[in-house]
Amino acid sequence: NPHADRQGNPAVWRFVDMVNSGAAGAPDATLNPVLDRWRQTAAGQDRERVANASREFQEAFKLENDKSPFWIRSPADESALPPEARSAIGAARARLDEHRKNAPPPIEYANGAQDGGVPESTHAGIHDVKVHIRGSYLRLGDLVPRRFPVVLAGEKQPPITRDSGRVELANWLASPKHPLTGRVIVNRVWRHHFGEGIVRTPSNFGFLGERPTHPELLDWLAATFTERERGRGGEGENTPSPKTGSDRTHPTIGGRAPSLPLSPSPPLGLGWSLKRLHRLIMLSSTYQQSSVAPAQTVKADPDNRLFSRMNRRRLEAEAVRDNLLAVAGQLDPKMGGVGERDFNVPRRTLYLMTVRSDRTGFGSLFDMADSTNSVDRRTISTVAPQALFMMNNPFIVAQTKALAKRLLDDLEADDRSRIQKAYNILYARNASPKEVRIGLAYLSRARSASVVQASTAPAPADRQAWERYCQILLCANELIYVD
Repeated sequence: NPHADRQGNPAVWRFVDMVNSGAAGAPDATLNPVLDRWRQTAAGQDRERVANASREFQEAFKLENDKSPFWIRSPADESALPPEARSAIGAARARLDEHRKNAPPPIEYANGAQDGGVPESTHAGIHDVKVHIRGSYLRLGDLVPRRFPVVLAGEKQPPITRDSGRVELANWLASPKHPLTGRVIVNRVWRHHFGEGIVRTPSNFGFLGERPTHPELLDWLAATFTERERGRGGEGENTPSPKTGSDRTHPTIGGRAPSLPLSPSPPLGLGWSLKRLHRLIMLSSTYQQSSVAPAQTVKADPDNRLFSRMNRRRLEAEAVRDNLLAVAGQLDPKMGGVGERDFNVPRRTLYLMTVRSDRTGFGSLFDMADSTNSVDRRTISTVAPQALFMMNNPFIVAQTKALAKRLLDDLEADDRSRIQKAYNILYARNASPKEVRIGLAYLSRARSASVVQASTAPAPADRQAWERYCQILLCANELIYVD
């Protein structure tokens, strides 16, 4: 090659293998019929025909492949390459092997959204849009300015002239002039603590929903929750906290009303703080009631619509699993991080990934919320597989062994004190004398049975007895029910 290459090197030869591009031994002018047509066309003046012939020749031109004599089929063929080329190939191969052994971590990313419509379309940017007649984007009606639904906000609305209107929507929802938001939130928090809300249809406050059992209480809670916080660097005079409030209580309704401590008028504003709302409700005398009520109370309020007693509630699925890990001393309290797929990891159930297509396993068995729908309240079912899970599942067996080890690690304790410790850990109470006697008798029988089975059970008889006893305690309803 009499000309220099792109790097400025003179007299460089380049070999191009044109396999299957023409007949072997044919003259240069007849290497390929396509090449002939291109040469004939190039002599003309029709630029379009020349371009088409060039494109046809380019598509027919094939570079080297595995049939070429220049193709490297094995590492031994690399001996024909210069040393620097072989060194570069070896370094690249070593890096590739290293990446295969130690794959880099996945790239972290977050999904996000922004205002502005669909880019490069008629809906790009923020602006008013036309009505889609019968929902079809192909049939457009009149241009409608941005605003809230008239049925909710009325005809007299300030126009939205900047941005998309999401900020205006948030301000409208949280406005004191829109009390429905506060009512819905406090009703759901109340239902979370009591099992039933003041309005028993938490997603329907309309005409088809149930009426509130205590409308004044619902309004007072909503007003207190949404009012600006007072006495903490804000406006207004200092007012007592819910814990040290005055002796005034909410007006009675039907003779049995939930009793909540109120501050002097105006009430203590919670400033939309859910944490303070939880504290206000949980410090009330209504929340501190027992689920066991006198017969006269049950007769007067059989459905407990007046909250004359506490509803007996089963823990949610996530709390059941976390409770099992906690009593066994295995719960990992670490906050944040990536989700886990393995059900047996000791992390809180909040960090377990949900597979939407999987309708089996612990979640569905204990009525976990359906992740494909919006769920305002969970169903509570009692079925035989729940008991079988608590008796046989390897996860439960592992927690049983961990709980037994936790009790036996105290070498100075005897069986009686260990039973009391187990009841304190699991049920947050002391064992009764009868429960202690039953536990001691069971441990004695279990130790005798373990000695007989020593050939098939290598663990010490005492540890086996305690593991069996701990599994009985874990299977009790008292562990997963709140009274």
